[in-house]
Amino acid sequence: MRYQGRHSRKSPRGKTFVFMDFKLLVILMLLVTSIVGTFAFTIITLKAQDRNMDLISLAGRQRMLNQRYMKEILLASQGLEADYLRPRTAFNETLETFLTGGRVPNFPEAGDVLIVPSMREQPIIDLLQAIKKTMHEFSSKSVHFLHLSESDDMYEPTMNDLLVLNNQVQQLVEQSVKKLTLVLEDRLSTIIRWEITTGILMALLGTFLASQVFLANRKRDREIEERKKAEEHLNLQCAISRILSEDQDVDTGISRILETLTHGFPWALAAYWEADSETQILRCRTLFPVSEASLLPFIEMTRSLPLMKGQGLPGHIWQTGTPARMVDVQEDPNYPRAPAAAEVGLHGAIGFPVLIESEIVGVIEAFSHLAEPVDPDLLYMFPLLGKQIGQFIQRQQDHATIAESEARLGAILKFAHDGVISVNEAQCIHLFNQGAEHLFGYRAEEVIGQPLEHVLPLLLPSKVQYLAIQNCGTNRESDQKVGSTVEVHGRRKNGTEFPAEASISVNFLTTPLTYTIILRDITQRQAMEEALQKSYRFFEEILTSISAILISVDSNGLIRQWNTTAEKTLGLMAANVLDRDFASCDIPWDWSIVSKRVLQCVKSQKAVRMETLHYRTPSGEKGFLGLTVNPIRAKHDGDLSGFLILGTDISGKKQLEVQLSLAQKMESIGQLAAGIAHEINTPIQFVNDNLLFLKESFESIQAVLNVYESLMQTLPKEAFEPHLFQQVKTITDQADLVYTLNEIPKALDQSLDGAQRVTNIVGAMKDFSHPGTGEKVAIDLNSVIDNTILVTRNEWKYVAEVKTEYDSGLPPVPCLRGELSQVILNLIVNAAHAIADVVGKEEGKKGLITISTRADGNWAEIRITDTGTGIPLEFRNKIFDPFFTTKEVGRGTGQGLAISHTVVVKKHGGTLTFETEVGTGTTFVIRLPMQVALAHQESA
Repeated sequence: MRYQGRHSRKSPRGKTFVFMDFKLLVILMLLVTSIVGTFAFTIITLKAQDRNMDLISLAGRQRMLNQRYMKEILLASQGLEADYLRPRTAFNETLETFLTGGRVPNFPEAGDVLIVPSMREQPIIDLLQAIKKTMHEFSSKSVHFLHLSESDDMYEPTMNDLLVLNNQVQQLVEQSVKKLTLVLEDRLSTIIRWEITTGILMALLGTFLASQVFLANRKRDREIEERKKAEEHLNLQCAISRILSEDQDVDTGISRILETLTHGFPWALAAYWEADSETQILRCRTLFPVSEASLLPFIEMTRSLPLMKGQGLPGHIWQTGTPARMVDVQEDPNYPRAPAAAEVGLHGAIGFPVLIESEIVGVIEAFSHLAEPVDPDLLYMFPLLGKQIGQFIQRQQDHATIAESEARLGAILKFAHDGVISVNEAQCIHLFNQGAEHLFGYRAEEVIGQPLEHVLPLLLPSKVQYLAIQNCGTNRESDQKVGSTVEVHGRRKNGTEFPAEASISVNFLTTPLTYTIILRDITQRQAMEEALQKSYRFFEEILTSISAILISVDSNGLIRQWNTTAEKTLGLMAANVLDRDFASCDIPWDWSIVSKRVLQCVKSQKAVRMETLHYRTPSGEKGFLGLTVNPIRAKHDGDLSGFLILGTDISGKKQLEVQLSLAQKMESIGQLAAGIAHEINTPIQFVNDNLLFLKESFESIQAVLNVYESLMQTLPKEAFEPHLFQQVKTITDQADLVYTLNEIPKALDQSLDGAQRVTNIVGAMKDFSHPGTGEKVAIDLNSVIDNTILVTRNEWKYVAEVKTEYDSGLPPVPCLRGELSQVILNLIVNAAHAIADVVGKEEGKKGLITISTRADGNWAEIRITDTGTGIPLEFRNKIFDPFFTTKEVGRGTGQGLAISHTVVVKKHGGTLTFETEVGTGTTFVIRLPMQVALAHQESA
């Protein structure tokens, strides 16, 4: 185990040296022992005159050498100059002489010669060799133990090892004394033998201590040299650090660093090369000294010479990114300034890169007049200096940027339209820019030092959130966060208040903290926002009010608009489809057609129409949509930003188209029927006339025949020619003249009745199909009803009888003849259909349709009553709705009553009502205003 004293120290290799305090104590103890031994030896020598003088002289020599060693050790231990190599060499020679015999100088000062006989006793020789070996081992291990050795031996001796060796030395000494006593008993006394042996051992120990002192001094000298060098490096680093810590521009700082390099080390010139990352060229930015006459050629060349990567020492450092040194720049063929260096006598050079983070921004180089290797420790120090200088350059650049930014910020603050107010932790104003002056009407000097409430009062706390800057940026719970905005109310100098938007930030770099508030008058913005909200609400109202389907889809295929009509028509609520993918929404229409038309619109960027798109209504019925896909183009660049679908439910329109088609067919048939009626009317007239003629003529013929019949019966047969009489009789019998004469008048009467009925039907058809004048004319309602009954006969004759109850005194009523005829026709047909639902197919069973007219004050009233099914309660409020019908397909379209209601109410100013009872029947009541004086009498 090693012990490190209070005064111990460590070498650069980390090993421990024991200071000279302990060594000096050991040496003094040995010195005392040596003096005592020497004193005893001297007394014994004086008393033993009969001993061998040569051996006594040898013992004295050992004593003197020992004293010499002690003296040198004391000098060395005190750090003084000591010469212990010579005594140690003499001791080794004496030891060898003692073992082998020979001539040994007595004392170095006297120059005497001592003849020592060889030691012939082998046991003594072996013993002395063992002592020598043991002492050598002890010396080596003790030196190693004290860490004075530079050996790379991994073995570390312990204190126990040294104690074992020490015991071995003591045992060997005791053995040597015993053997010397036996061998030299006749020549030396025991004391002399002990003195000799002790002298040898003391000499060995002295040599050992001297070697340790030598190694310690050598280590100390090395440490002193290294410490001195480290101090120089540290001083250089500290000097550069002081320069870099001062506030100065880059050129001044670099120049001072170069000056420090030239003063602290044997360098005659130093330069800073700046790297241009764009041009990839190094140029000398500054150097020191700048105008040394002896270096002027080299300085001028350095200033004007650009270097590429890898060119010269700076280019090499730029390329490799590591410090480098040159023993002699004059001998390097890659050094472009070698001639100039030779001219001014520069040889050695060293350089290192200047880095900002990992980027090389420059290179510093230094030159010496000496052509010798540069201290390698500098190469380990330079990377740190390069980074520090790079940080200095970056810091100065940042300072310049900050200064520029502050100047720009100052200009912004000065001329900004927004108000900028800075306050301290006490919320007292200490900055008030021109924008704030314009905003509040105060000059800055009027509010500096005033509390913030002077311009931002705490008003309406329940409605306005006050700017609580005391909580901004702290760990305390607060709704107000750094950089967020709140709406506040400011107070101008004239006392008026205005809404403002406030943004707050905190500066943690100042002590105490400061807060900056940026204010903007939002009076106009609030008005614009209100107008925008109003416009938005109006837009929403428009979208809601639009009776057409409106669906907008953006360029990403997401639905952005879905109005109320789309909700009602398609059965999908806006909340369920907005912001969803258009193609993934389950819209109940024919997607194959929609997808194709949308793609066509997007490609052509033109509107595409879908005339009849099948879809299913929310009630599950089939319907039709008429849709148009319109491209939406961005206003700023005209690019397609989506598409818009507009359309309506055209199911009713399709039904109207069907009805219109049918009506057109019926109109065509009616026109054809009117034409046919007109054409039929002429032959019917002459047929009727001929029938009348035949009837009248037959009556005359019948009278003649009656006379002939009377004549035949009154005259005898003989009065006639027999064959003629027989012929008349035969013809009369064959003709069944009696039956014929009785039936022909009946046939003529029936033919005349049929012809008259055809004439009446044709007249009714002509009257019903009369286009009218477009103006109301006074008409005979009873006649119009009769004609309509006749026209509709085919609808009711199989299921009902028609009974009329006319008011014969009913005056003409101003009407649109054709349209009123259509109303009566619709009501008679509906009555016939209702009765048919009751009587069914029972042969012979019929219902009754009763039509009556009467005058009720200024109103003409028509009642059409049937004995049909009646109208169920749930349908009574719908019967006048367009397309409402309870009839099966083919019997009605649901338009008859709707049209009738429109004609009576809107076109005639009348009323159309009904009275009904399920299972009994229904009565429709038409009431028309009578304005005879304003109407034109229609001729009969």
